[in-house]
Amino acid sequence: MCEKDLEHEKQIPNQKLQAALKQKELEDNRSAVKLPKLSIIPFSGTVIYWVRFESQFSAMVDSQSVPAVTRFSHLKDYWCREFAKRLMVCHLMKMAMCAQRNILEKSMATQMKTRELTS
Repeated sequence: MCEKDLEHEKQIPNQKLQAALKQKELEDNRSAVKLPKLSIIPFSGTVIYWVRFESQFSAMVDSQSVPAVTRFSHLKDYWCREFAKRLMVCHLMKMAMCAQRNILEKSMATQMKTRELTS
């Protein structure tokens, strides 16, 4: 081998080390990049926006290891006020209908007993 070849072979390990250090530096710079924090767009109650909301909420809240109570609290925070009001109205109407049904059933039971006693 000639002297140039020997010199070149001696430089190869040094070149590999420099290339590895440069690659490590590039990887470190990539991981140091901070992406902007994403925010969840509140759900308005419009059905066509549910998939977007559910995907965002799932990625940002459900993927975290937090108690169910905390997740539910976040879920309530991301419902817009109008949607939350509509949910509350629906819940109150359901409760009122259940109460009316119970009153009607008791009334019918009382009428049946009265008929049994009078006949």
